[in-house]
Amino acid sequence: MKADVQLIEGARRQHMLVTAADALKVMGREAWQRQQDSGYWLQVAPGWFRHAATPLTFEMQVWAGAAWLGRRGALYGSSALRWLGVDVDEPPTAEFLVPRGRRSIRSLVLHTTTRWDEADVIRHRGVRTCNGTRALIDHAASCRAAAPLEQAIDSAIR
Repeated sequence: MKADVQLIEGARRQHMLVTAADALKVMGREAWQRQQDSGYWLQVAPGWFRHAATPLTFEMQVWAGAAWLGRRGALYGSSALRWLGVDVDEPPTAEFLVPRGRRSIRSLVLHTTTRWDEADVIRHRGVRTCNGTRALIDHAASCRAAAPLEQAIDSAIR
């Protein structure tokens, strides 16, 4: 019980997330595996977990995905626009852009590109994200109607 409390307190300091390494500091490998198998701690991104009582949020997905990918990825399309403060619908799953060769995982959506240019990437609120121009172009590719794209462009200009 003490280890659970320590993990939950640690999660409060890290956007409601803990790493496997955090868990292994307060409990043994087998105990940590039992916690996961019992459904008490759920994976958000490889190596990053949330407590089952904590609802999964877009922000948690962003922080976990960004921490896992590091310099290998950046927020993509509507996820990047939302993180940049542009008025677009919150994506159900955080989406990231990575160089070709990375694969999708269950908890995040990864898009690949053959042209990876660091000039298209900025750091915003501590997370690597595509810049506004690249994000709008990527968002346009996934919009099924003109109205959401027009709204995003108008919001980005404000």
